[in-house]
Amino acid sequence: MEKLQEFQKQILNDILINFYMNNPELYDKMEAGYIYTVDKIEKIKVLKNYLSELVINVSVSEIIKTWQSLVQKFKTCLTNEKKAGTGSGAVQHDFVY
Repeated sequence: MEKLQEFQKQILNDILINFYMNNPELYDKMEAGYIYTVDKIEKIKVLKNYLSELVINVSVSEIIKTWQSLVQKFKTCLTNEKKAGTGSGAVQHDFVY
């Protein structure tokens, strides 16, 4: 993942969000009990192959780690948003990945 250029990371993040949101059975919310089965890993391999065609070379484990990182960032942003309150003085916490 470190070897990717910044624009490739942004493309990867956008594709990952789209891929996982359109495949709810793969949607790992980082909750206890979630496991990646062989079927789920095979679907992620399809994504890996697609990314390779875009010259974004990442492994299946890097895809999973990147997704989990995005989920963690989203959860943090959501928590901050809930704490922000409402009104003219409230700070908006945009989800920037």
